[in-house]
Amino acid sequence: MCVPLHHSVKSGKIGSKNHGIREREMLDICGAAELVFLRQFGYFVSLRCWPGPRADAQAADDLLANTVAYADDSDFICDDDAVMTRIKEAAPAVFARWDLKMNEDKTEETKVFRSTQADAPTHAASLAWHTTKKLGSLLDDAADLRARKRLTTTAFNNMWKIWMRRGLISEGTRVRLYKCYVLPVLLYNCGTWALTPTSLAGLDSFHRRQLRRLLGIFHPNTLADVALHTL
Repeated sequence: MCVPLHHSVKSGKIGSKNHGIREREMLDICGAAELVFLRQFGYFVSLRCWPGPRADAQAADDLLANTVAYADDSDFICDDDAVMTRIKEAAPAVFARWDLKMNEDKTEETKVFRSTQADAPTHAASLAWHTTKKLGSLLDDAADLRARKRLTTTAFNNMWKIWMRRGLISEGTRVRLYKCYVLPVLLYNCGTWALTPTSLAGLDSFHRRQLRRLLGIFHPNTLADVALHTL
């Protein structure tokens, strides 16, 4: 069991290459997102890994002391409930020494269970962490991918008037608009995903389907997958 503790503070694997959504595009989007994050928060939370299930107070103090910088949010990850309790008690005073105030009303505790573990009280409890969001992404890759597809469909449909004006707006302009306003929604934080081949194939198919709608390619007209990804 892993217990991430999330604090809100006032004043913390790209998969194997595939031939669908190109790896270069994924890296471009991830790099841009990382740059925006760093510029927005200014600093990054740096914590050493928790060495083991030690529950002594000194160990908890040491963990807090290893926070060498701060951001708007901070997360502590531990595999022992007693240490988490100690961190929640000690964190407000530690943040106060940095002239920061911990918003205890927004402090969240999430328990992550492996599906094979027997210590989850119920099956629903073992899956509750799937709906936990960090920096705009759900912790569960499959759930996050489904959410990304829903948001991308909304973003695509919001620009439907542009996609339909094929006689007034060139194909190149429509593709550029898609890459600027729709594709980043789909690939947001994709660098954190570890998708299965089946999920990658589904992501690729979803992307191709939107491109064909964008270009107005419907049955019986066709366009090869390779040609789509050269746009």
